[in-house]
Amino acid sequence: MLTVSDFLLILTELHKNRPMLTNEELEIHSISAWKEEKIKLNRKSDKPIPPSFRSPLIQAGPHESLKDVALRILQNKISTVPIIHSSQDGSCLQLLHLACLPGILKYICRHFRHSPGTLPLLQQPVGSLPLAQISSIPIVDDNGFLLDVYSRSDITSLARSNAYDRIQLDQTNMHQALQLAYEANNAINAHRQWQTCLRSDSLHVVMERLSDPAVRRLIVIEAGSKRLEGIISLRDVFNYILV
Repeated sequence: MLTVSDFLLILTELHKNRPMLTNEELEIHSISAWKEEKIKLNRKSDKPIPPSFRSPLIQAGPHESLKDVALRILQNKISTVPIIHSSQDGSCLQLLHLACLPGILKYICRHFRHSPGTLPLLQQPVGSLPLAQISSIPIVDDNGFLLDVYSRSDITSLARSNAYDRIQLDQTNMHQALQLAYEANNAINAHRQWQTCLRSDSLHVVMERLSDPAVRRLIVIEAGSKRLEGIISLRDVFNYILV
């Protein structure tokens, strides 16, 4: 699988080796060649990679529990796990589904939607729970009020129209990076909307909002203002519930 993390690592490596690669070489660089380079980077060696050193594909079977699949995603720090059916002799593999945290959370919310009281934890305000890791970078003014949010998806948008080829990462400020994200999403003059919540909102409310596939994180703001207080991501919720 090729992931967002791969692309972020590709960007940093391109920044280091830009003089050694032409645009034409970048365009024809294959996924398999990148995977080989990634393994070498992890091993910090230029020697050929024996098959035994290649990481196996992290996957799950159709009869595994949602909890096991969610834990596999968290523990391996990945975003998606392919659900694969294997024949008895292992000669035939069939891809059934791609499991991810938003889909699992959506199922959990559907299950508890009409009976949230059966799990008291869901009624706890998120401000009292040990949630929050860095999943995006909030952009604030001098008074701490939220202006924008820069996330992994904004970084991957650099791949559109080959924006990564026109910039130097160490010479690009956040204003320029946000403009590139706007351009890549055809929203130069549009105000981007973020999903927000309050510290007093219950965990159930937060889970319902995060169950929307388009919502990957909630910005926690102060009641009555847009002063930033924190960020809660899908991974935060699952880490708190399962780990």
